[in-house]
Formats: sequence, structure tokens, C-alpha cells
Amino acid sequence: MRSYTTAQEFMLHPTGVNITTIVPNGTAGQDTSELTLLIQMASSAIDQWCFQPLYAHERTETAHVRPKTIGLEVRLSHFPVQQVVSAQWRQTAMDSWHTINTQAVDLFGELGSGHKYIAYDFPYGASYGWGQPPLTVQTTYVAGYANMQLTQPVSAGATSITVDATLGVNPNDVLKLYDGTQYEEATVASVNGNVISLVSPLQYAHNAGVRVSELPDAVTTACILYTAYLIKERRAGSSIMMNGRVQPMNVVVSEDMQLVRELLWPFRRVI
Repeated sequence: MRSYTTAQEFMLHPTGVNITTIVPNGTAGQDTSELTLLIQMASSAIDQWCFQPLYAHERTETAHVRPKTIGLEVRLSHFPVQQVVSAQWRQTAMDSWHTINTQAVDLFGELGSGHKYIAYDFPYGASYGWGQPPLTVQTTYVAGYANMQLTQPVSAGATSITVDATLGVNPNDVLKLYDGTQYEEATVASVNGNVISLVSPLQYAHNAGVRVSELPDAVTTACILYTAYLIKERRAGSSIMMNGRVQPMNVVVSEDMQLVRELLWPFRRVI
């Protein structure tokens, strides 16, 4: 799921925006559909401003790395890194790839500064001479936050949920189920396909379509505020579109957007 909130969540948030007339003379269903579209636009604009998707995604990168005494230290551009799926190295373009043991990898890093991993199970280490060219390392990894929705309703007391995707979900992760007054959190026990088993039973029943996420609250709040801004500006007749797309956040000047940018600064990738 690539939207960082839902129409239901937006309507429960104290934005002060009346969503019943988003579509002039439209029906309630049309207003909700248009609100969902604006949320998608706001979410996409957030990703553009952060220079990376914030939802969980798989990415492959190639880097040139000199081994250190402890092993290979590889920097990755997107964050937070959830998992190194696979990695391999070679000395020259003519050489065959050598597999890196991803079970002997540690992840390091903080928001805003990127992430890196150290592969300890590396055959050269300190013996690799400084006069030799750097190695080419190719890494496939999962970065971002799991953000999905229920595809089947669940009853109170359920010990598993079925969602539309589980990329980025790992045992012991804490998932947030955004269902209005029935909001709750659940700890992951295991993942099997699109079924997530939970450590403890759910307190409430939830319908299909409820968002289940590991996104920080700051991202969800930023998406809600940005969506509200789009609605208000459109009603005011302002030009918020550029070539059929929402204007980039860095060219929009308003107190609302300043708050959105402040909320998102920790997630903006340095390029």
C-alpha cells in the first residue's frame, strides 16, 4: 500500500476541512473517491520530497568498496534498511560473482544519515592490499516501512491477519491497525505469505481495507496535513497543479507546508 493514510483516517483527524463538498454537487461516494485520490497524490509528493519511497520496497544497488579489517562495509542509499536479501562481490568485471553470507551481516545507521551493513564472513579482510582496486559489491535489500491493508475482515480474538503485502514485516515487529476508536497494536509472531501470525489475540474486530502499518506517526500526520492543504488550496482557486501533478513541496510557501516539511525532515535522504 503506497498511501500513507486512508479516507477513513483523514475524516477522523481534526483537520477542520469539510470533505462533503470536495466534488461540487457530488455524492458522498464521489467525495470519498476524490479524497482517496488526493491522499495518493500527497503520498507520492512525500516520497518525491524525501528522495525515496517511505513504504517498504526492494532495491538493488552496486557500490565500489575496499575491505576493512572486520570485513566489507557497504553503504546503502535508502533507509531504514529492514533486510539484506542478497549480496555478492567480484574484483573485476571479468570475474565471477561471489556470494556474501547475509546471515553474517549487521545493519547500522540512523534516520537521515543512511544505512550501512558490515559483512563479517569475507575471505580477504585485512589481507586485501591497499594498492588493489576496490571490489564491486551488488546488494539487494528491503528499505522503508511496511504499510499495507487488511484484505479480509478479522474478528476480535483473532491471532492472525491477512494483508495485501508483507514486504518489510519481520517477527517481533509492532504493527499499528488504524481503525478509528478501535485502533490497536499487534506484535508479529511469524509471516507466511500474506498471512501474519500475531503474538497475542486482537482486541477488536476489523473490516477489510483497514490500514496496517509500521510507518512513524509523523509520516501519517504529514500526509493528512498535506492532503488538507490540497483541499483548501483547490477550494481557494490556487494553482496547486503543475503539468498535471502536485507542485513539489519545496516550491510551496505556507505555514501548513512548513509543518509538513518539518515532520518529514528525518526521513529525507541526503543526495
